[in-house]
Amino acid sequence: MLFLVGFGWAKPVPVNINNIPDRRKGLIFVSSAGIIANILFAVAALLLSRLFSFSPYGMAGILVDVVVQINITLAALNAIPIPPLDGSKILMGFSSERVGYFLARMERYGFFIIIALLYLGILDFSDRFFSVDHQ
Repeated sequence: MLFLVGFGWAKPVPVNINNIPDRRKGLIFVSSAGIIANILFAVAALLLSRLFSFSPYGMAGILVDVVVQINITLAALNAIPIPPLDGSKILMGFSSERVGYFLARMERYGFFIIIALLYLGILDFSDRFFSVDHQ
């Protein structure tokens, strides 16, 4: 589904890692910010749903389900350690310089790897995890 809808619309956020005192920790914190934001947005949508007791079959309940599904999917996809996704930069922060160098060199091919995995259905989690029927 991500392959058909449009993957890669987001532009990378430029970060000058030289402005961060501890480069390893800075790389981990900056890279995990988007993942954490997606998870927090999904949790906020769920809390809003509980607070207002939306009917699961009403328009608001379905909208909350979609918002949660999209944000959890984006967080999981972005956490995959394939460059240029943030998971690879988090892995760089925790791994040796040798692994970081390998991931940095692989970054130019990462988009093609992701497209291939999406096309093959390996990264399509919608049928496995989000099979909620709204009737």
